[in-house]
Amino acid sequence: MRSKEQQVLVEKLPNLAERPKVKTERSFAEFPQEPDERLEVLLLSFVESKRSVDFLLIPDLPNYITTEDFWRNFLDVYAGTELSGLDKKSHLRVANKIPYQHGLSSKFFRQFGENIVVGFTRTESGRKYGVPAACLSLDFEKRTGISLTKVFGHIKKPTSAGLTTQYIRAKILEYLSQQEFPVREIDIARNLKLEQSHAKDIIYALSVAGVIDYEAVGLTVAPQTTFRLGEGALPDKRLPHSSWKLSTQLIEICRNLGENGQLITLIAVLDLIPDEIRQHYNQNSLTAGIRSVFSSLENLGFLARVGKFKHGERESAASLNSTGRIVFSEFLKPYLGIVNDDRKVHETVSSTVVPVVLGQLPQHGKETLNVDLEFLQLYKQRREIAAEKRRQILELLKEEPKSINELSSQVGLHRAGVMRFLNSLVKEGRVMVSVNGKPKYYSLAKQKRGEIKAA
Repeated sequence: MRSKEQQVLVEKLPNLAERPKVKTERSFAEFPQEPDERLEVLLLSFVESKRSVDFLLIPDLPNYITTEDFWRNFLDVYAGTELSGLDKKSHLRVANKIPYQHGLSSKFFRQFGENIVVGFTRTESGRKYGVPAACLSLDFEKRTGISLTKVFGHIKKPTSAGLTTQYIRAKILEYLSQQEFPVREIDIARNLKLEQSHAKDIIYALSVAGVIDYEAVGLTVAPQTTFRLGEGALPDKRLPHSSWKLSTQLIEICRNLGENGQLITLIAVLDLIPDEIRQHYNQNSLTAGIRSVFSSLENLGFLARVGKFKHGERESAASLNSTGRIVFSEFLKPYLGIVNDDRKVHETVSSTVVPVVLGQLPQHGKETLNVDLEFLQLYKQRREIAAEKRRQILELLKEEPKSINELSSQVGLHRAGVMRFLNSLVKEGRVMVSVNGKPKYYSLAKQKRGEIKAA
């Protein structure tokens, strides 16, 4: 059974179907019906400016453009740029690939024992959703100079959760736009049903792209036992298992904290111990002494346990910055209106953005290409640096097993960066990790010792 859209194609293009000795086939997928799926498809298709230009060169039904004209028109738009030398075969290999896979366009095949693509046309979904989305992308980049490729990424493969990077970044930006204060990364992960480590990577990438402010910090200390002043009296004699000077000083500190309405914790007390007492202890012995005094004072009723809390708790949090708000309000919000069939947004984009972009396509194409190329060159440099760091880690592990701290100091990377490389290498089977004792030691997998050059 033909779908309604397939039937329209057949009815509107009888001249192609009836050509003698040539069998012509219109082939396309269905455009998604769910707004989130539509958003994912449009971002995949049009965050790279040259893909938007490519799609806008294709006509609507009942017309189609031949592969020859498609290629030549593409070269005309990018005349004088590095894309002006693109050969026809290379263009045909990638032309309109993603829109075609998701029902925004259709190909015509002429069959002589094998399929030969002879032309392209836009589907009804391509006209309704693809054209305004592509024009909006080009208009935004030209006006603001902000690279959408940099903001949303250009990796097309879905993640382990089955979602594309572009979609996840868009949903994080949308979520942060609704928040008045910075949001913890764990709350972002829960809201989007992501693993926290995955959310952390995406949030970090958005901060590198310059659209969010992200403070990545950890808890300052482990959970601390908390006390307040109790009803018990102080002892007449020295406390067991502690020096007289230390216990006397701690009792005074605890009394002052409690009378001032403050909670009594190990960290709070440590900060108030004078240097003349501190100099007689190392950190471990001083901490042990304080805990011993706390225990004795609690047994006497002078201190009453409140519970445990994370003293000085600060967790990684993210918020939209001024650039991020521009991206959301001037690009992503209208995109969401398009995929949700917001009539007002469709009318506004179709009447104000689409005519301008289509009327000045070569100008939009060249200016936005420069915006994207600046990011892609920077991305290429980072990839080269990352590849070199990865190779250094493998070379060091070839010598002997090493801990993360050792690798961090020798490679010149933060522990988190080294950990990211090691996790990737372990998954690939190139590196092994010891599971006995701490710290963990990493070593080169035996079968991989001769394969470092391929890293």
